[in-house]
Amino acid sequence: MFGSTADDECFNEIINSQTNNGNFKCRELISGPFKIKLSEKNIDSLKNYAEKLCLRRLENSVWITSLIIVYFEIVLAKYKSDSKWSSAYNSAKNLVQQSVRNHKYEKELHDACEKYLLRLDIQIEEGSATNANENENVKSSAKTPASTELESPDDLQKIHDHLPEASLTLYNRLGENEDKVA
Repeated sequence: MFGSTADDECFNEIINSQTNNGNFKCRELISGPFKIKLSEKNIDSLKNYAEKLCLRRLENSVWITSLIIVYFEIVLAKYKSDSKWSSAYNSAKNLVQQSVRNHKYEKELHDACEKYLLRLDIQIEEGSATNANENENVKSSAKTPASTELESPDDLQKIHDHLPEASLTLYNRLGENEDKVA
C-alpha cells in the first residue's frame, strides 16, 4: 500500500473538501505516485472514457465525485472502517445516483473512472510521465472504452506485470469484467 502519512493527508483533505450535497471541492488527489490534478482539462480527458454522450455532458463536479468514489475504493480502501470514510463515500454515491438516475449509466461512469485511474497508474509505473495527467500526450492519446478493450487474457497479464501491488484491486476488477464478457 502507499505510504500512510501521504494517504492520511490525502484522506483528510478529501473529506474536508466535501460539500453538504456530496460533491468535492478538492483540486488534486495525491497518494504515493499518484498526483491527479482535477483540472477542467483532465476531467475532459476522463470524460472520453464514457461511451454515452449523456454521461459526457454531466457536470464536472459529478465526474470528480465519481472519480473520488473510485479513488476511495482502490487507493483509500484501508480507511473503510472509519466513519468519516463511510459518511463521505455514501454521500458521494447518493449525489452520483441522483445526478445520473440510471443504474446502467452509473456503472459506466464508475467503470470509466476505474479505467482512467488504471491508465494513469500504468503510465506512472512505466515512467512515461512524471505527472501523467499533466503530460500533453495523455490528453491527445486518451482512448474511448471501445478502443481500450483488451483483446486477450495475455493483454491483462501484460498490464498486471506493470501494476504496483496497491493497484491489484483495480486489476482484479477489470479481470472479472473480462470474464463476464467472454
